[in-house]
Amino acid sequence: MFCVEMQKRITNILLNKIYCSKEYYLERSRVLVRKARVLRTCGVQSISSCLESLSEAISLLVSLGLLSTYFI
Repeated sequence: MFCVEMQKRITNILLNKIYCSKEYYLERSRVLVRKARVLRTCGVQSISSCLESLSEAISLLVSLGLLSTYFI
């Protein structure tokens, strides 16, 4: 398994260079959830970034119609 810093770098590259257009919303939401998991392992100092990643992932899924706003 990659170290935490390497996982952060990979997820940032995926989000900023590969999955940045609208056609990749589902893949982007998956990477955002993965990023949140990595940030969660970093402790309390990364909790706000973790929540921001999860919030963006949820927003993308809602905009695709894959997640109902009823459950949010």
